[in-house]
Amino acid sequence: EAAAVAEDARRACTERRREAEVAAAELLGLVQDCEGAKASLTALDAELEDMNRRLLVQQLDVAASPPVTAAAADAGVDVSTISTFTSDAATATDAATTTDAATTTTIASSSSSSDAAIEIDATAATATTPTATAARPLNVSTGGHFGLEISCDEFRAWSKHERVARLSSALRQSNGLVLVRGLHEMSASELVEVSRALGDVERNPGVNERFLVPGWPEVQVIGNVRGEDGELRAMFSNAPPLPTVTTSDAGAGGGGATTLQYDPELRSPVWHTDQAFREPPPLASLLYCVTAPPPGAGADTAFADMTAAFEALTPEKQAQLAGLRAVCSYAHHNAKVKLRTPSYPVLTPEQRAAHPPVYAPLVYNDPCTGARSLYGFSSAVCAVLPAGVSLAPEAL
Repeated sequence: EAAAVAEDARRACTERRREAEVAAAELLGLVQDCEGAKASLTALDAELEDMNRRLLVQQLDVAASPPVTAAAADAGVDVSTISTFTSDAATATDAATTTDAATTTTIASSSSSSDAAIEIDATAATATTPTATAARPLNVSTGGHFGLEISCDEFRAWSKHERVARLSSALRQSNGLVLVRGLHEMSASELVEVSRALGDVERNPGVNERFLVPGWPEVQVIGNVRGEDGELRAMFSNAPPLPTVTTSDAGAGGGGATTLQYDPELRSPVWHTDQAFREPPPLASLLYCVTAPPPGAGADTAFADMTAAFEALTPEKQAQLAGLRAVCSYAHHNAKVKLRTPSYPVLTPEQRAAHPPVYAPLVYNDPCTGARSLYGFSSAVCAVLPAGVSLAPEAL
């Protein structure tokens, strides 16, 4: 009799377990349905946000005044910076090429892909604030337009959607260079938030974590700051100072003045397109100046309009360059910089395997504007080849 009771109890438990398993399966199905619905809503939200951004950009482009005329080569700034890199193929802009010369002090940087730059300067508190428009030309000269400055007050007043639209529009109108002055005490999280206005923010693959802001791998510190242990806490590159013009070449201007003309013997200024060794390359670099060295102490940073540079070439030279590709290697870049800066890190075998060389065109065709720019120049270039020609793996 006891055995019969026990058997009945066992059968009841088995049935209840089966019912529980069925209920659990149904619950799991409901959870998966909810997750699917959540993913769909997230995708729709992203699509609506993108549509809103594009609509605002179109509205701004339609309402924009005629193109401003600004200097085509020399918006120079002394900076120390933190930066991020952002990528978004849908918002590619005209190319800008950067040069960093001599020593920087403290820089934070983030990247957003063709290479454009947004300079956020915390050291210039007395900038002129335009009242009629959100942007004004950095410099004015005959021919071309390069560089726009956005008022700090305007920038902070923008909503999230306005920031996306207006920064994208300003990058296109300025040929890839936008400056915002007076954003004091900007945090790493704020820099990343601004970077996200242009696209997905990269997390600095291959960069030693000691050169990143703790908790914010998107933000890389560039400069010469050291920790209490005396070790560098920033990516440091000992580039030579800007070259000077000799008396014989200076004409009425006199000798001894600095120049942005490349000197092949000094290998300075170090003109470069940021991270041309990446595939795909970043849309833009966002630099935030934390501490700037005194005038004459180095850290000269300048930007050049590579669209205007290409347009200044003869048709024959344009056609010649359009038929060439640069082999850009992350490993080559770091090894080359290390020659003049022994503390600069080289890639590990694992990093080399994860970041193989890429083939970058010497002439970039902007898919949005149709403009053509010189592109791909940097310390990462280890070879220049005709289009369609590749190096053998053993050569790489």
